[in-house]
Amino acid sequence: MGVSRQAMHKTVGDLEGLGLLDLVIDPTNRSAKLVKLTDKGQANVEAALDAFIDIEVELASRIGPSSVQALRLALSSSWGEPVAVIRTARG
Repeated sequence: MGVSRQAMHKTVGDLEGLGLLDLVIDPTNRSAKLVKLTDKGQANVEAALDAFIDIEVELASRIGPSSVQALRLALSSSWGEPVAVIRTARG
């Protein structure tokens, strides 16, 4: 996923603390845990998907369905490797 183990552990712990995820023992590997959505987590996923649908419908009414499709295609295309950005102080 492109993040450190520590960052992933913290994120999962935070989401577990919010009641969105549960950690359960993997039945095929008792030393591992599986991350599962709780009912509350699933409800949040469904609400987010509904919000995206509403946004897409509104966007289509403003710029047209073909433009939304073109935007979707552009955003789902490979953009290549990330570029490192170095910021310098300007005086």
